[in-house]
Amino acid sequence: MQTFYESINIDRLDFIKIDTDGNELSVLRGAKEALCAFHPVIVFEITTYLLDENQQSFSEDFLDLLTPIGYRVFDSVSGRQVTGENIRQIVPPEGSIDLVAVQTDSCD
Repeated sequence: MQTFYESINIDRLDFIKIDTDGNELSVLRGAKEALCAFHPVIVFEITTYLLDENQQSFSEDFLDLLTPIGYRVFDSVSGRQVTGENIRQIVPPEGSIDLVAVQTDSCD
């Protein structure tokens, strides 16, 4: 079966920006095949209160999706790596930040 990006002849994807008000995880899950094929830099917004409302875990959902396909996640402002242990210190309780995911290893 042909992928969407193959069906419209996309042969390069360098950058993805996701700001979908709490639906970023769904977008990332849907894009997983393209992430492995093209290795784009990904910028996505994260808010801890929406993680809580959607019963999502940054570590168990986002990192468990991105890490096996070779991505590491960083704070877009400080450049500090974001982990499950430090996410709540980096993101303000009622605020949001943009994170940058960069593929540093190949997909499994």
